[in-house]
Amino acid sequence: MLTCIIDAPYEGKSVEFVLRTKLFVSRRGVRHARNVPGGVLLDGLPVRTDAPVALGQELAICISDEHVATKVSEVVPEPGLLDVVFEDADLIVVNKPAGLVMHPSRGHHGGTLINRLMHYLQETGRVCNPHPVSRLDQGTTGLVIFATSGYAQDRLQDQLHSPSFERAYLALCQGAFERSFGLVDAPIGRVEDLPSSFDVVADGKEALTHYRVLGSFELEGAGTVSLVRLVLETGRTHQIRVHMKHLGHPLLGDAAYGAPSELIDRPALHSWSVVADHPISRERFSVVAPLPADMQELVPDALAARLGAYEPRVANGR
Repeated sequence: MLTCIIDAPYEGKSVEFVLRTKLFVSRRGVRHARNVPGGVLLDGLPVRTDAPVALGQELAICISDEHVATKVSEVVPEPGLLDVVFEDADLIVVNKPAGLVMHPSRGHHGGTLINRLMHYLQETGRVCNPHPVSRLDQGTTGLVIFATSGYAQDRLQDQLHSPSFERAYLALCQGAFERSFGLVDAPIGRVEDLPSSFDVVADGKEALTHYRVLGSFELEGAGTVSLVRLVLETGRTHQIRVHMKHLGHPLLGDAAYGAPSELIDRPALHSWSVVADHPISRERFSVVAPLPADMQELVPDALAARLGAYEPRVANGR
């Protein structure tokens, strides 16, 4: 249950107003709680959401997914390797391998990350539906955050494109950069003749990517390669891949954006670290996923050893 004590600014307001503005519960969350016995309580008693509240009363709402998760899920649990890097009552953070699709879709009815996660939840006896906070392309490795309730998902997605939520990626890009750091501010839109491809276009959606070159090195078969740390302010499809191509430094192995390679069979992109406010405790938390083996073996040991200097310094957990 999520609770609060009614203070002066909320005296006389409706239960729903307090839930929406003080506890930041979405309309969907309020609607779900109304349909659960004891889902909304005022001083421990069931209450209508249009009822007024008084100073000093305690308001509580059920944010658990249990009443939803007990329904038959369309996603079939499937066993498979799952690297859980952080978990608590409200979050599950997974290190996704390359080649794994996020969730079932046309052409991918099974064998996805969600199928494996549902099996993990089943095996550990947890009753919830995983809610993805963000998504990664099939070829991208690294951190994916799942919330265990719709409320936690809403609170994290509210942060997603704000300074409170920092997503850092590591990429191997072709060539040596003229500047060691910078901001790419270039709108992204679909390519008319190639609907599954994107590019920088004048009438595209705003896209902002910060980059910092951590080091450059020579790689046999690829020439000069740069290890780059990238932080997103926006979340456009293929944003990093498009912006690095726009700078003239496409990701190594990214055949779709002009840099196929025999050294790696996917775009060399890894979701490396996340720092955010916990959706329930509001405390800062951070998670890091080390470089995957296919990128690690291409990066000189001395450069890989310096990555620790760029890791977030916020302790994990609540």
